[in-house]
This record gives sequence, structure tokens and C-alpha cells, in this order.
Amino acid sequence: MYFSENSLAQLAAEYQAIEGMYHRLLMTYVALPLKNARAREFASQGFPRRLKIMVRCTRACLQLRKLFTRTDQNQTRNAVLRWVSKSAVD
Repeated sequence: MYFSENSLAQLAAEYQAIEGMYHRLLMTYVALPLKNARAREFASQGFPRRLKIMVRCTRACLQLRKLFTRTDQNQTRNAVLRWVSKSAVD
């Protein structure tokens, strides 16, 4: 195992806080009083899009970790393949 049980527990606890941190950061950033029109556009569109991608990637990594903790290798392989094919459609 690459991570200790304590590290995994801490990661899971911090994962629960991601949604709240995402919304706070997003609202703070979008509300910045920017004078430049291009900067305002990036703050209201580009940054939130990239931030959302980071949140989705974090969720995906944690979902994969759950799949790889199974003991049966065939079951794990099949579960990962199903998850990857489903994610490609989303």
C-alpha cells in the first residue's frame, strides 16, 4: 500500500470539505473588483471552469482509489474499465 491508513483517513476527511472550499473560493474570486474587461471575463468564466476541473479530477482520483482497494484483481480490473468507459461519456 502506498499510503498509510492515517493518510487515507485524512484524505477522506479533507475530501468532504472540497465542495465548501470550492464555492467559497469561487465566490471570492468572481466578486473581485477588476477594472480590466478581459480580467473580469477570465475571473467569471476561465478561472471557475478550471477550478471545477480540478474538483472533478480530485473526485475521480478518490473514486479510483476506492476501486483499487478491492482484493479480487479481476473484479478490480472490470470495475475500473466500467468506471473509465462511463467517465469518458460524461
